[in-house]
Formats: sequence, C-alpha cells, structure tokens
Amino acid sequence: MMFEIKEISEVIAQRCLSLEDQPDTNIRILLGKPQHVASPSNDDFVLCPYQIVGIGDEKVRSAGGVDEVQALQLAMEMIGSELYFKLNRNYGGKLRWEAGKEGDLGFPVPPGLEDEKTRIP
Repeated sequence: MMFEIKEISEVIAQRCLSLEDQPDTNIRILLGKPQHVASPSNDDFVLCPYQIVGIGDEKVRSAGGVDEVQALQLAMEMIGSELYFKLNRNYGGKLRWEAGKEGDLGFPVPPGLEDEKTRIP
C-alpha cells in the first residue's frame, strides 16, 4: 500500500530559486515537517513532504524513512534529483540559487550522481 500526503501542513524550510533570464520568477522549494505514518503491518515509518512551486507540476511529494532524519535526507536528495535532472534540464540549465556557485542549486543528489548534476544535454 502506498501512502500519499496531499498537502504540506507545516513548512519547516523554504528555498527560493529563479530562472536566469527571468530573475523575477518566484520558484519556491517547500520542505514539510516529517510525519509518522502507520503501515498496514503496523510498522511506524516517517514521510517528509516537499513541494516545488512556481515551476513543474507543483505536486506534493514525499520521501519515506525509518526516522525523521532519514526522511529529511531522502527528501533533500529527491528535491535535488528533480531540480537537476528534470527541471533544470527542461529549462536549459537556467535555474539559479542566489547563494550558489555556477550550477549549484543548493540540494544534494543521491550518491554517485554528483558529477552528473551539472551536465545539461
């Protein structure tokens, strides 16, 4: 059975990005408070919701972990993967984070993919 969080009830962190040629574009990455969820087998696990607003489909997604820290870590990697490998590529590498060096959007990617994140096809 798959669990889904449809909205972020409590935002615990936010980061803003923009598009290089449209600096007034307001792209927000929202990270929600991790939530404990009971599974059908009565095991407790944690979902960390996140949402990318202002670009893409804006759907609330979640990363699951055995505790809050793992759920947060995995959510950060999932955000990084979506930003670097989908959205930034779809927008020709024009996503920008004001505090990042060239190509840095401020989110990690899963281990082994670090070198791939700045390659735009």
